[in-house]
Amino acid sequence: MASTGSRDTVESAKAFVEDKGFSFPIGFDTEYNGAYTYSVSSIPMTFFIDKDGVIQFYQIGAIEENVLNEQLELLIGR
Repeated sequence: MASTGSRDTVESAKAFVEDKGFSFPIGFDTEYNGAYTYSVSSIPMTFFIDKDGVIQFYQIGAIEENVLNEQLELLIGR
C-alpha cells in the first residue's frame, strides 16, 4: 500500500488487510491505550504478548521473518 503522506484510517487499514487476505485478528488502537500500556516508542515496533498480557519479547524497528517465526514458536510453546 503506497503512502499518501497522510495518516492511515481504520477504513484504509481494513481494506489493506482484506486485500492481502490476512486471517488473523487485527486490533486498532485508536485511543492509544495499547501504546501507553506497552510504552510504544517507535513505529514499527513488534510485541509478543502472552495470554496473561505479559510482554515476552519486543523489537523496535522492522523484524526479520526468521525472528518473527522463532518468537511465535516460543510463545505458542509456552
